[in-house]
Amino acid sequence: MTDPMIKVSGAVSDMGSSTTTKAGQLIQLFEDLKKDAMAIAGEAWAGQAQQAFERAQAQWTVKANGLGNAHSEVGSAVVNNVENLINADIRAAGFFGG
Repeated sequence: MTDPMIKVSGAVSDMGSSTTTKAGQLIQLFEDLKKDAMAIAGEAWAGQAQQAFERAQAQWTVKANGLGNAHSEVGSAVVNNVENLINADIRAAGFFGG
């Protein structure tokens, strides 16, 4: 059995940062879509359909925020782990006088 090799490039850290950025953009897209939908409906829209839309929209917002938060957490975890790996590599180099 061969020992596993870990190789981390800047692309991994960039992917983590990009995931975090995209999470914020995703949440903003959902907010923009919600705002546009409400603008189309206007203030004249009332009744059961409007109430059902508001309930659905509230659930949609919770799910969209959850998805965005999950992306953000994954991105942050990737960035943090890359930083930890780089720091561990630097410390390991110190054992060899590096």
